[in-house]
Amino acid sequence: RTYHQLGRVAEEQRQWAQAAQHYQQALAIYVAFDDRHSQARTYGQLGLLAQSQQDWSQARAYLLTALTIFCEYSDEHSIGITLHNLARLQRASGEPIAAAELAAAMQLSEGEASAIFEQAVQAVAGDVEDEG
Repeated sequence: RTYHQLGRVAEEQRQWAQAAQHYQQALAIYVAFDDRHSQARTYGQLGLLAQSQQDWSQARAYLLTALTIFCEYSDEHSIGITLHNLARLQRASGEPIAAAELAAAMQLSEGEASAIFEQAVQAVAGDVEDEG
């Protein structure tokens, strides 16, 4: 947890390389101890870090990995946050998140996953309108 928090501090200070290094150290420990839920949290942070650097494909990969794990745990709160972050990524990158990717991560049909994701997309659109 300490490496994860150090990653967040470095990210706040815009020290991207240092943040990534700390997150990767945390991830290695979580993998070694088979702590899947903590892995998901760190994958989520790595996704946000990649997004802040406009590394869209890496951000998508990390966030989808986080989503997969959160779905394994039926962690509805974290699933919602991750879907919101994926919707923000889609908006920022201009690249759609494929229904097949969402369906695979969520273990749902493409139609079900798309419908759920559309709610996150609408919420992000509302957030943007509120900011404007």
